[in-house]
Amino acid sequence: MAEYTINELYKQAFGEDANPYRVDTERVDPAPVTEGEPRRDDWLGRNIQMPFNLGTFSFPDEPLIQLSFRRQVVSKNVAGGRGSVVDEIINDGYYQLRIRGIFVNDNDVYPIEDMLTLRAILSIRGAIPVTNLICRVMGIRQIIIIGANFPDMPDIAGAQAFEILAKQTTDVELELIEQLEQKTTLQRVLNVI
Repeated sequence: MAEYTINELYKQAFGEDANPYRVDTERVDPAPVTEGEPRRDDWLGRNIQMPFNLGTFSFPDEPLIQLSFRRQVVSKNVAGGRGSVVDEIINDGYYQLRIRGIFVNDNDVYPIEDMLTLRAILSIRGAIPVTNLICRVMGIRQIIIIGANFPDMPDIAGAQAFEILAKQTTDVELELIEQLEQKTTLQRVLNVI
């Protein structure tokens, strides 16, 4: 197997160094294990701090996850006002995700199985459940994949970089259940007072 580090692979694929979610475990305790997110090791045997799953597929190494939030706002000039503008929030918005990672085989053989699985995920024409700590914290349970890129990895036979572009989506049935639960909780609180 050729000698290279994950940072070298990320630098070649994406033009920047990457050390995804690593902590110095001698100085900081690793993140606690949470239900539904068992501890796993990456391809180098290091503990994965923030596992990422799309549907039932667990990514073999930690991808970098970039979130951006977008709310739809309409600005209107106020009649008679001098430079006065009223901003109206049209909807609460949604998150866009940019998921970047690298599939690596330690024997310099192209990671065909991981790429075929990713291809199957990309072909799904609907919402895909996502399991990840940062996504859960931000309320992202499902995504719709908008597109994907596969940067070339010259001179590295056993690796393939990928970038997935996705958008948060909601399950209307799940959203209605959550609203009902919030309403029930509020009624209980008001009955106590």
